[in-house]
Amino acid sequence: MNKFGHFISNIKKTIFLSFIFSFILLCSCASPRVSLMPAPAEEAAEQAAEPEPVKIKKITISFAGDCTLGGDRERQGYYGHFDWYFNEIAKKDYSYFFSGVKEIFEQDDYTIVNLEGVLTDSENVREKDQNLAKKGEAKAKAPPKKSAKSQKPKYKYYNFKGLPEYAIILSSGGVNAVSLANNHTYDYGQEGYDETIEALKSYGIDYAGYEDCILKEINGIKIGVLSFAQVSRRPSSQEEITADVAGLKEQGADVIIVCQHNGVEGSYYPTQSQKDLAHFIIDSGADIYIGHHPHTLQGVELYKGKYILYSLGNFVFGGNSNPKDKDSVIAQALVEIDGEKKKIELKLIPVSISSVKTRNDYRPVILEGDEKQRVIDKINDISKDLDFEYKEQ
Repeated sequence: MNKFGHFISNIKKTIFLSFIFSFILLCSCASPRVSLMPAPAEEAAEQAAEPEPVKIKKITISFAGDCTLGGDRERQGYYGHFDWYFNEIAKKDYSYFFSGVKEIFEQDDYTIVNLEGVLTDSENVREKDQNLAKKGEAKAKAPPKKSAKSQKPKYKYYNFKGLPEYAIILSSGGVNAVSLANNHTYDYGQEGYDETIEALKSYGIDYAGYEDCILKEINGIKIGVLSFAQVSRRPSSQEEITADVAGLKEQGADVIIVCQHNGVEGSYYPTQSQKDLAHFIIDSGADIYIGHHPHTLQGVELYKGKYILYSLGNFVFGGNSNPKDKDSVIAQALVEIDGEKKKIELKLIPVSISSVKTRNDYRPVILEGDEKQRVIDKINDISKDLDFEYKEQ
C-alpha cells in the first residue's frame, strides 16, 4: 500500500474511533436521567401508600322531656284537654304541637323525646299499682328559692293514651325517636303497648324500651339508645342494664345514650338512689344519661367527664292542662369523634312547655332574654350540690 493509501486508511480509523467515543459519551450522559424517572405504576403505588388524613365526624342529638300525646281517659274531649286543643285550636293540624320548636329539631341530626303514654284505640285500661307512684320515693330537699316551688305529688292514678295517628305529631315535629320505658307504658296492657309500637313504625319513629334498643349510624357515627325505668311495672335490674350497654358496644356503638325513668314527682333534686343508679349506668359504659319522671327540671352533673341530666321536665305534656311549673329545656349533645378521641359537649336551650302563661296549650316555645336567663339560673341553682354550673359557649 502506498503512502496515500495509508493516509486514507488512517483517516477512516480516526473517523470511526471518533464516532464510537461520541456514542459512548452520549449514552453515559443520558443514562442517569432515564434511571431517575419512576414508571407510572410505581408512582401510583407511592401515592396510594400515603395515609389519608383522619376525618373528624360530628353529630348533634337533641333531647326533650315527657310527651303525652293525649291524656287521662277521664278528661278526653273536655275543654282544655289535649284532644280538645287538637280539634278546636289546631283544627286537626298535627304540626301544631311542635311548631314552636320544630326549627331546632330540623337543624339537628337526631331528636329523642320520652313518650309517656300509649297510642291506641284499646279500652282495656289497667288500674295502677298503688305502690307504683310512691316507688323509690324519698323526702325531697327544699326547693330552690321561690322560683322553683316543689309541687306536692298527687297519687291519683292516671291512664294516658292518644289516638294511634298522633304518631304523626312526632314525625311532623322533627322528632326521630322516643324512649318508651315508663310508668304509663302499660296503661292499656300489652294490647296498648303493641299498638303503640305499630303506630310508631307506621310513621317512621324509632323507639327504645325494655327489650328494644336503637342502633343507628348518622354522619359516620353509630349511636345506641337504651330506655329503662325504675318507676314501672317492669323495673330494670343492674344486670340487665350492664348486659344491654355491653351489647351495644359489641355491635360497634360509638356513643351510648341511656334514658332512665326514675325519681320523685315534683322534686327538683335527685334522691341518693337516683344518683347511685345514674353513676352505675355511666360506669357501665354509657356516654350520656337522660332522666325523666319528676315532671320538673332536676340538676345536671358532670360525672367522670360524662353528662347526667336527672330530669328534663315536661314537654308536649297532655297529662296536665295547667302545671304550676312550665319550665323545661331542650338538651343537645354535640358529639365529635376524631380517630380514637371522643368529645361530647352540652348545650341547653330553655323552653316553656306552653306558649301562654295562663294554662297549658301543649305547644312548647323557646325562651329568650330575661326568661331564658331565669331558667339557666334555675338549673345552676338546683345543680349546686352536684358541683355543676352551665355556661353558654
